[in-house]
Amino acid sequence: MERLTERLENGVINVKYASQHETAIHRLVTIEDILGNEYDLDRLRELVQADREGRCVVLPCKFGNKVYFPLLGRIIEKTVYSIVTFSNSQRIYCDGTSEFFRPENFGKTVFLTRAAAEKALEEMEENENG
Repeated sequence: MERLTERLENGVINVKYASQHETAIHRLVTIEDILGNEYDLDRLRELVQADREGRCVVLPCKFGNKVYFPLLGRIIEKTVYSIVTFSNSQRIYCDGTSEFFRPENFGKTVFLTRAAAEKALEEMEENENG
């Protein structure tokens, strides 16, 4: 998205084109809608910098979430208890197992809803039965 404002050398902030004042206000409203009423611009700056440097990761789930995966013709439900990062690779561990899932497995072999896992199981069974 193209920047609508510029900061001049004397510190004055200017909307680049007079015709874009209304657009700039609408964009500010949208940004504030995303951030909410209370936001910390220093924290936002820190997150943007981390993302630019490749240090920011958005995981598909959080601790305590239920995840579902088809196994041997049935749906297994587990609770996420640990998320570990190793050199830009994440592992998501669940209760009662030493196995882990990677974020890229979500939507393929592990699912955030039982319905999605059941659909995947049906598709697997259809493919097996040809």
